[in-house]
Amino acid sequence: MFSATYFKQTVKSNIKLWALITGVLCLLIGVVMKVFDPEMISEMVGRQEAMGGFNPLGKMSSLIEFISNQYFGLFAVIFPMIYIIITGNKLIAGKIEKEI
Repeated sequence: MFSATYFKQTVKSNIKLWALITGVLCLLIGVVMKVFDPEMISEMVGRQEAMGGFNPLGKMSSLIEFISNQYFGLFAVIFPMIYIIITGNKLIAGKIEKEI
Protein backbone atom coordinates (compact mmCIF):
# COMPACT_ATOMS: atom_id res chain seq x y z
CA MET A 1 0.00 0.00 0.00
CA PHE A 2 1.33 3.43 -0.98
CA SER A 3 1.03 6.40 1.34
CA ALA A 4 1.68 9.75 -0.33
CA THR A 5 2.16 11.60 2.96
CA TYR A 6 4.65 9.01 4.21
CA PHE A 7 6.49 9.22 0.89
CA LYS A 8 6.71 13.04 1.11
CA GLN A 9 7.97 12.84 4.69
CA THR A 10 10.59 10.26 3.70
CA VAL A 11 11.82 12.37 0.80
CA LYS A 12 12.09 15.43 3.05
CA SER A 13 13.97 13.54 5.74
CA ASN A 14 16.49 12.04 3.27
CA ILE A 15 17.10 15.06 1.03
CA LYS A 16 20.37 15.96 2.77
CA LEU A 17 21.80 12.48 2.29
CA TRP A 18 20.67 12.48 -1.36
CA ALA A 19 22.29 15.89 -1.94
CA LEU A 20 25.52 14.72 -0.30
CA ILE A 21 25.76 11.58 -2.44
CA THR A 22 24.88 13.53 -5.60
CA GLY A 23 27.57 16.10 -4.78
CA VAL A 24 30.18 13.41 -4.20
CA LEU A 25 29.29 11.73 -7.50
CA CYS A 26 29.57 15.06 -9.35
CA LEU A 27 32.95 15.67 -7.71
CA LEU A 28 34.17 12.19 -8.63
CA ILE A 29 33.16 12.52 -12.27
CA GLY A 30 35.05 15.81 -12.37
CA VAL A 31 38.13 14.14 -10.90
CA VAL A 32 37.90 11.23 -13.34
CA MET A 33 37.69 13.66 -16.26
CA LYS A 34 40.61 15.71 -14.92
CA VAL A 35 42.84 12.64 -14.43
CA PHE A 36 42.38 11.34 -17.98
CA ASP A 37 45.58 11.61 -20.00
CA PRO A 38 45.48 9.80 -23.38
CA GLU A 39 49.25 9.43 -23.62
CA MET A 40 49.50 7.79 -20.21
CA ILE A 41 46.59 5.44 -20.95
CA SER A 42 48.05 4.34 -24.29
CA GLU A 43 51.44 3.81 -22.63
CA MET A 44 49.84 1.62 -19.92
CA VAL A 45 47.97 -0.43 -22.53
CA GLY A 46 51.19 -0.86 -24.53
CA ARG A 47 53.03 -2.12 -21.44
CA GLN A 48 50.24 -4.56 -20.63
CA GLU A 49 50.24 -5.95 -24.18
CA ALA A 50 54.04 -6.31 -24.10
CA MET A 51 53.85 -8.29 -20.85
CA GLY A 52 51.43 -10.88 -22.11
CA GLY A 53 48.49 -9.25 -23.77
CA PHE A 54 46.22 -9.19 -20.72
CA ASN A 55 44.74 -5.76 -20.02
CA PRO A 56 42.69 -5.69 -16.79
CA LEU A 57 41.71 -2.06 -17.34
CA GLY A 58 39.81 -2.80 -20.52
CA LYS A 59 39.76 -0.58 -23.57
CA MET A 60 40.31 3.02 -22.46
CA SER A 61 41.61 4.93 -25.45
CA SER A 62 39.09 7.79 -25.30
CA LEU A 63 37.57 9.91 -22.53
CA ILE A 64 34.16 8.28 -22.95
CA GLU A 65 35.61 4.78 -22.55
CA PHE A 66 37.65 5.91 -19.54
CA ILE A 67 34.58 7.41 -17.84
CA SER A 68 32.44 4.38 -18.62
CA ASN A 69 35.10 2.07 -17.20
CA GLN A 70 36.09 4.03 -14.09
CA TYR A 71 32.99 6.02 -13.13
CA PHE A 72 30.11 3.84 -14.23
CA GLY A 73 31.98 0.65 -13.42
CA LEU A 74 32.40 1.50 -9.76
CA PHE A 75 31.21 4.84 -8.40
CA ALA A 76 27.82 5.01 -10.09
CA VAL A 77 26.92 1.62 -8.61
CA ILE A 78 28.36 1.81 -5.10
CA PHE A 79 27.16 5.26 -4.01
CA PRO A 80 23.48 4.75 -4.92
CA MET A 81 23.69 1.35 -3.23
CA ILE A 82 24.93 3.04 -0.04
CA TYR A 83 22.05 5.53 -0.26
CA ILE A 84 19.48 2.78 -0.74
CA ILE A 85 20.81 0.76 2.19
CA ILE A 86 20.84 3.75 4.56
CA THR A 87 17.38 4.96 3.50
CA GLY A 88 15.87 1.47 3.58
CA ASN A 89 17.31 0.85 7.01
CA LYS A 90 15.80 4.12 8.28
CA LEU A 91 12.40 3.21 6.85
CA ILE A 92 12.33 -0.30 8.28
CA ALA A 93 13.75 0.75 11.65
CA GLY A 94 11.23 3.58 11.91
CA LYS A 95 8.29 1.24 11.27
CA ILE A 96 9.62 -1.37 13.72
CA GLU A 97 10.17 1.21 16.47
CA LYS A 98 6.60 2.48 16.07
CA GLU A 99 5.21 -1.07 16.37
CA ILE A 100 7.10 -1.87 19.58
